[in-house]
Amino acid sequence: MQGIQFDVIDWMALSPGISQPEQWADWQANGYAWPDNEHFVPSDAIPPMQKRRMSTLSRLAVQVAVSLTREQSVDYIVFSCRHGELTRTSQLLQSVLAGQPASPMAFSQSVHNTATGLFTIIAGQTVAATSVSASRSSLHAACIEAAAYLASNPTHRVLLVDFDEPLPDPYGQYETQDFRGYALGLLLTSGQEFLVQGQRQSNRHAGFQIDSPDCSPLPQGLMLVDALVSKARRWTMREPRYCWHWQRART
Repeated sequence: MQGIQFDVIDWMALSPGISQPEQWADWQANGYAWPDNEHFVPSDAIPPMQKRRMSTLSRLAVQVAVSLTREQSVDYIVFSCRHGELTRTSQLLQSVLAGQPASPMAFSQSVHNTATGLFTIIAGQTVAATSVSASRSSLHAACIEAAAYLASNPTHRVLLVDFDEPLPDPYGQYETQDFRGYALGLLLTSGQEFLVQGQRQSNRHAGFQIDSPDCSPLPQGLMLVDALVSKARRWTMREPRYCWHWQRART
């Protein structure tokens, strides 16, 4: 089973009410219980003019990205998100159904690469950037993208930001995981600290692939936060079609 490898030289995670490593440790120790101050989203790295136009999800992603690159240069940027700006898109659709005009500003920020574009503008980054979406495996698709870039550019650094939030109404009935919006940022370089291997699951019935509900209680980005906080050496993230096996070298 082949895999990808890389080093994580820095990381940061944010969620409404959680911004410090010790708060993530409390979240983990309390069975992934979310704090009461769910409306607090750190955003001091974002200029006020841009901040007031941004969704909560984009604020989380951009805040993490700007914070990680304040003193560290990067050569490539990968943003990954399963659902993107679906909350804003849903609001636009509701407005149209109600006979109201769609906001041009809201429409321009409803695309999947909204956070990526906002970050490059706010941070003044002129490096190549891409946005990735691969259903439940969006985080791992981004890791593969980053690892492929590092294989061709072993002296470079990659900023990877994985972020998502629960489905809005009327799509919330299809949400199978209990979590809050989050953003996880990783600064990656070439190395062998982490080995990630994907394994396709055999889940077939009568010749058809069964797209069953999520196997994990949390999105993969939050599962990685859990592993980083606990400094785990080995763990597996499962979803209906793939298992993703992680191994961390002893340092």
